[in-house]
Amino acid sequence: MLDKVRRLIALFGRDSWSRFFRVYLIGAIVSLVETASIAAVFPILSWIGPYSESAPTWFAKYSSNEALTVLGALYLAGLALRTWAIFVTAKLNMSEGYAFGTRLFKTIIEQPYEWHFKNHSANIRAVILNDAQDIISFVMIPLGRLISQITLVFAVLLVLFFYFPLPTIFVSATVILIYALILLVLKKPIKKDAERQIHAHTSRHRLSTEAFASIREVRLSHLENKFVQEFAASSNELAMSSTNRYVYVELPKLVLEALIFIIFAFTMLGRSANFQLFEIASLPALALFAIASLKLFPMGHLVFVNLANLRSGWPLVTKLENFFKGLQHQEASLECPPLKKCISLKNISYSYPGSAHTVLNDLNFDVFVGQKIAITGPSGVGKSTLIDLIAGLLQPSKGTIEIDGMQLCRGHGRDWQKQLKYCPQSPCLFDMSIEENVTLGSNHSHKDLDDVLRLTCLTDLVAKQTEQANHTAGEMGRNLSGGQIKRISIARAMLHPASIYILDEPTSNLDSELASSIMDSVFASQPHSIFLIVTHDNNLVKKCDKALQLTRN
Repeated sequence: MLDKVRRLIALFGRDSWSRFFRVYLIGAIVSLVETASIAAVFPILSWIGPYSESAPTWFAKYSSNEALTVLGALYLAGLALRTWAIFVTAKLNMSEGYAFGTRLFKTIIEQPYEWHFKNHSANIRAVILNDAQDIISFVMIPLGRLISQITLVFAVLLVLFFYFPLPTIFVSATVILIYALILLVLKKPIKKDAERQIHAHTSRHRLSTEAFASIREVRLSHLENKFVQEFAASSNELAMSSTNRYVYVELPKLVLEALIFIIFAFTMLGRSANFQLFEIASLPALALFAIASLKLFPMGHLVFVNLANLRSGWPLVTKLENFFKGLQHQEASLECPPLKKCISLKNISYSYPGSAHTVLNDLNFDVFVGQKIAITGPSGVGKSTLIDLIAGLLQPSKGTIEIDGMQLCRGHGRDWQKQLKYCPQSPCLFDMSIEENVTLGSNHSHKDLDDVLRLTCLTDLVAKQTEQANHTAGEMGRNLSGGQIKRISIARAMLHPASIYILDEPTSNLDSELASSIMDSVFASQPHSIFLIVTHDNNLVKKCDKALQLTRN
C-alpha cells in the first residue's frame, strides 16, 4: 500500500498530493464526528421515558426535551459538516483533475518535435481527455472515500463493541469475510475489464480522429461503414466492460442483503423458540444498534465499491507512469545570438528514430544573409526534413549546423526559432476570421496587417468575408480554397520581420501569375533576410540566387 501511495505522489507531485491529503483528513474527521453523533444516541435515549434510570449520572440534570434537542443539534451539526466536506472534496478533486490534465497538456505540447513523430495523436488525446480525468474519478476520489468510510466503519464498530461485544464481532467478521472473498474472486476480472476500457477509449479516439480529419476521402472512398463498424466494436467493448464493472460492485450488496435476511429469519425463529443468540434488551440499545447498522451496512458496501474502483482504476496509474517515462527531458534553454552572416551545414546526416533508412547523408552547404535558396528534388529525398533540421525541430544524426560559427544544439532550439518564420506545405488554419488566422494573437500594428494582406492579395477576400454573418475560415480552413489557405500561411509568416524565412511549397495551389506577383513582393519586402524555399516551381527557382538539388543518393 505504501508503495502505491509513493507512486501516486510521484505521479501528481508533492504539492498536489498534499492538497489531496488535507481533504482526506477532513473526510476522516467528519467520519469521527458522525460516529460521535451515533454514540450519543444511547445516553440521550436512555434519559427519555422509562429508561432514564440507565442514563449516565452526568446526564441527570437535563430534561427529556433537552436530551432530544441535543440529539437533534448533533444530527444537524453533523449534517452541515458533511455537506461542507462534500463541497470541499468535490471542488478539490475536480480542480486537481483538470489541473493535472492541463499540466499534462503543457508537458506534451512542449515535447520535442521528434517525440510527436513517435506517438499517435489519438493516444495523446486519450491520455489528456480521458485518462487524466478518469484517474481522479477511479483512483483519487475512491481513495479519499475509502479513507473516510474505513474511519467511520471502524469507529462505529468500536462504539458497538463497547455496548455489544459479541454481536459486533460476529456480524463484522462475517461481513468482512464475505467482502474479502468476493474481492479476491473478482480481482482479475476487474483488472481485465479496466484494461479493456482503456483500450476501447483509445480506439474510439483514433477512429474519430482519422474519420473526421479525412472526411472527404472517407465519403469518396465509401469508407463510412468500415469506420462505423470499427467504432461500434470499440463502443461495444466499452459497454461490456462497463457493465461488468457495474455488476462487480453491486454483487456483494445482493449477497449481503441475503445474509441480513437469513440472520433476521434465524433471530425471529430463535425468539419464537425462546432462544436468543444475542440479547439486546432496551430501546436505547436497540436504537443504537439500528442506527449504527443503517450506517454500517451501506458504508461497508461502499468500502467494497471504492476498493473495486481503485482496483479497476489502477491500470490507469500504470499507463500514465509508462507515458511519463516516455516523455523526453527538457533541456535548459540557451540563448542564440542574432544571425548576422551565414548558416553552415557540415556533414549533415539524418535518420528518423527507429528507421534504418538515411534520409540525408553527408550534406554540406552555406547560406549567407540576403540569399534566396531554392531546395529542389523528387519527393521523399528529405527536403522537408532538411528545413526541419535548420529550424531546430530535429537534431542531426551526424554533423553540425552552425550559426555564424556557433554550433546549434537542442538547447538553442526555442531561442533560435524566434529568429525565423515558417510557411508549411500543409498549413493549419483555425476556425477564426482570416485576420485572426494571420495574426494568431501576436502584437502588430494595423499598418503591418494591412501591408501583409495587400502583399498576399488577401485584402479583397477579407473585406468580402467580414460582410458575411459567419466569416470564419471553418474547421481546418474548410470554408476556403487551397490557394486562399496558402496565401494566409504566407501572410502569417511575413507579418513580422525575421532573419530567416522557411517556405515549403509556397506557390502550390496558386496560378503562375499570382504566384509570381506574390513572391516578388515577398522578396522585395525583406531584402536582407535569408529565404529557404522548398519548391517544384521552376519559375520560382529562377527567382532564387542558388538552387540546392537533393537526390536519392
